[in-house]
This record gives sequence, C-alpha cells and structure tokens, in this order.
Amino acid sequence: MPRKSLWSILASLVVCVAMSCSEGERRFGYVDTARLLSQYGKATIVRAELDSVASDWASEIKRQAEMIKELRQELIMPSADSKAADIEVTRIRMIREEIAHNAMRNTLQDRLMDLETEKMSPVYATLNTALADYGQENGLTIIWGATDSGNIVFADEEADLTDEV
Repeated sequence: MPRKSLWSILASLVVCVAMSCSEGERRFGYVDTARLLSQYGKATIVRAELDSVASDWASEIKRQAEMIKELRQELIMPSADSKAADIEVTRIRMIREEIAHNAMRNTLQDRLMDLETEKMSPVYATLNTALADYGQENGLTIIWGATDSGNIVFADEEADLTDEV
C-alpha cells in the first residue's frame, strides 16, 4: 500500500478515535464535491470556458503534430527528384517543429493549470464559505469532501487535534 495511503488511513483513524472519546455529540457529513461542482452554476460556466480554451489549444497542438507527421513522411519517402540538401533541410525543419511543438504543449499545459487555478479559486472560496456556514448552522463537527484524497472541507475547531499530536 502506498505510503500516502497509510498516512491517510492513520490520520482518519486518529480523528475517529479522538472524536469518539471526546465529550459531547459529534456530527459528521460529507459532500460529493464532483456533484456539487457540477450543480453549481458558476462552476459549470467556468468549466465550460476552460474546456473551450483547452479545446482551442488542443487544436493548435494537433495541427502542429500533423505538420510534423507530414515532414516525417517526406523524410521516410522522399520524392524521386529530392536532393540530399533538400532532405537535410526537411530534417532540420522537422526537428525544429518538434522542439517548438513540445515547448508549446508544455507551455499550454502550464497556462491551462494556471488559468484553472485563477478561474476556479473564487468558485472554491464561495463553496467553502457555504459549506462552513452550513456546517455551523447545522451543528456539524466535520464535513468531508468525497474526493480521491478525502479532503476535509469544513471542521469545527474543537475537532482540531494538531496540538495533541
């Protein structure tokens, strides 16, 4: 089992044991964060914008890949009247295009991640505030996020074991 998973299980166990041993009633809940985001209008708008940008950039990357494929084909099967100098020019052009293609793909991936962070941060802040308000209004101690990493999206300060651990 991966080390991260063991730590997650141990942390969950410590929290559960501490909560069951503490005085007072503790209430827990969870939210399906993927479903929550899919139902929140602002999140779906931002996701659509990001998908559109990603699609445009993917089209450009695909266009470059096709050009590289054509250059590679010219090198594999040169025409009968191709000269060695022409083949070398094509080879150098293909290498330059591959370098530019890889750089563009990496840059666009980084830009897309930055854009997602920029656009989704206000969405997450709004949802986190709503979840904290809901948790406090309904007497919840912890609200877990049903994600791959099992994040806590709200926790009453009484549930914080940091100083004890």
